[in-house]
Amino acid sequence: MTEKQIIELVTLAFSDYFEYGIVAGAAYLIFWKLLKQRLIHKFLHKVTPKKESIRREMKYSLFSIFIFKACTVLIVLAYLGGYTQLYEEISDMGWTYYFFSFLIILLIHDTYFYWSHRFMHHPKIYKYVHRVHHQSVHPSPWAAYAFHPWEALITFGIVPLLVFCIPLHLSAIMIFFLFSMIRNVIGHLGFEIFPKGFTKNKWLNWSATVTHHNQHHEKFHGNYGFYFTVWDKLMKTEAANYESAFEEVASRPPRKKEKLKIKSTSYQVE
Repeated sequence: MTEKQIIELVTLAFSDYFEYGIVAGAAYLIFWKLLKQRLIHKFLHKVTPKKESIRREMKYSLFSIFIFKACTVLIVLAYLGGYTQLYEEISDMGWTYYFFSFLIILLIHDTYFYWSHRFMHHPKIYKYVHRVHHQSVHPSPWAAYAFHPWEALITFGIVPLLVFCIPLHLSAIMIFFLFSMIRNVIGHLGFEIFPKGFTKNKWLNWSATVTHHNQHHEKFHGNYGFYFTVWDKLMKTEAANYESAFEEVASRPPRKKEKLKIKSTSYQVE
């Protein structure tokens, strides 16, 4: 391995900490600090977490990112050895395939996420793997990667499935990493940002909203999808009141000059 490649590996190993800090930090600062009072009518939680609970989310997120990056280094080494389907020149597959590959990635990832998520909710698996994440009954943006190490490994499992089986440009997989991170933070935002009527539109209701994943944290079961609601609808695991709950919060009018009256609490554990 050349000196340049070693430097690139070291840079890669720390890049996600910076990206996650920017994405989750910006979401927390904007929605939970700067605009909280202005957007309180879109707030989904009945209570807000204590500071120690936020610190717990951050701690587990740091551990998860460490696991992600350790696994990523192994993927990079496999790529340098010529064992993956990753390629560098867009001309190798063309622009049409390049853009189409993003749709392939999202569909495969959403399917992987749905079924691995349901697997982690199995009674014999849950307490050893997924329970840590569900300590965030009322999650903040920092809960996006608040996983037990086993869940972090399962979450990362989509990456080898993609890079060893499907031709993907290097930039496509990097954009996927960033997009999935942003989408995960949005799912744990705590504020509904999608507009009224979104779930009633036949062209848009396939996309999961903040309410969709927030209900999963509140109820512990159902609403297992990540990007889309398709698998939840097909497998009938979508919360019965999902659309009505979304429309209720999306239709709330702004509350002018009203201070936050939501008490703080520790997270609950099922």
